[in-house]
Amino acid sequence: MDFPSILLNFLVETWWLTAEMAPYLLLGFIIAGLLRVFFSEDWVKRHLGQKGLKQILKSVVIGIPLPLCSCGVIPVAAGIRRQGGQRGAVAAFTASTPQTGVDSIAATVGMLGWVFTAVRVAIAFVNGIVAGLVVEWLESGHRSKVEGQVSGDVGDSCCCSSEVEDSSCCSEETNEKSCCHEEGSKKSSCCHEAETVADLRPTTYDLRPGLKFGLVTLPRDLFWALVIGLLIAGAIASLVPADFFSDLPGGRFGLYVAMTLISLPLYVCSTGSIPMAFSFLQAGMSPGAVLIFLIAGPASNTATVTSLVKIIGGKATLGYILSIIVTCWGVAILMDFSGLSILVSEAMHHHETGVNLFQQACGVALLAVLLVAKVRR
Repeated sequence: MDFPSILLNFLVETWWLTAEMAPYLLLGFIIAGLLRVFFSEDWVKRHLGQKGLKQILKSVVIGIPLPLCSCGVIPVAAGIRRQGGQRGAVAAFTASTPQTGVDSIAATVGMLGWVFTAVRVAIAFVNGIVAGLVVEWLESGHRSKVEGQVSGDVGDSCCCSSEVEDSSCCSEETNEKSCCHEEGSKKSSCCHEAETVADLRPTTYDLRPGLKFGLVTLPRDLFWALVIGLLIAGAIASLVPADFFSDLPGGRFGLYVAMTLISLPLYVCSTGSIPMAFSFLQAGMSPGAVLIFLIAGPASNTATVTSLVKIIGGKATLGYILSIIVTCWGVAILMDFSGLSILVSEAMHHHETGVNLFQQACGVALLAVLLVAKVRR
């Protein structure tokens, strides 16, 4: 095949992948913007900045739909820890959040089908819980000497730390001096009462900042991840034979090892990795190996690991990484040696018929959104 034919095939495959992904990705951007309005980072920090086992479950439930990538989740996790959140809650939030997000979930449905999407969301949920429990178990009885300037007690963290921003009971309206110099139950009562009043205040939501985040900020942040992911996916789809991965030495378990070693240090965006995952499946890679790629990369890349060492400690971070590897492999084996892999393969067949006019129009709209977001200050 001559070079012009190869180039044309590459461009066609890349465009088809873009058009197939576009409707779901645009919908995900809009939903992500709305979530930003109702569930801000400050809200997340406030509701997860507590101690207790239930915070692990709460961290996962809140984290899964949030459109935060691997790097975006780091400052939020640091804020949760600084506000008194236990290490298990921080680990659970950090593990589950970058694996999914509403934009990534919507795009996964469009590209890989409902079965693969359900498994991906379920493993993010399980992975977050396992990571949180492992970190809690490792750290039980080994509390850090320096827990930070913010105590886990609501009264202390709210009233007596000058570094806590957006404190609801140490504002001028609640008489900071009288609140922070009260002792015992009076101080706690003052703070809780102020928090209650603040929570009951009527709130109005402006959708414009949310739409700006969903259609400008988020596409700008994901620009290079999506572009590079689509280009790599187009190259794989146009150049790699359909049975390439099925003939590699070591079989499925060799693929598991390879994808684990590649994904652990690699920064992989949960959304930008979807077209690559689609092309891997088309090239004969098992669904389980693709799941390892989609899970390990977003949850345990180098930037996340180095940040977690500072946030929760080295021992807890090691347990975090091991929990992700074990969970990934367990789900990969379950996926490949059960009927789920057959359902995933059947869901892939509808992509062979090409893209319709609506999808191509959405593809044009997606490119416009990405380009405008990229060039806009």
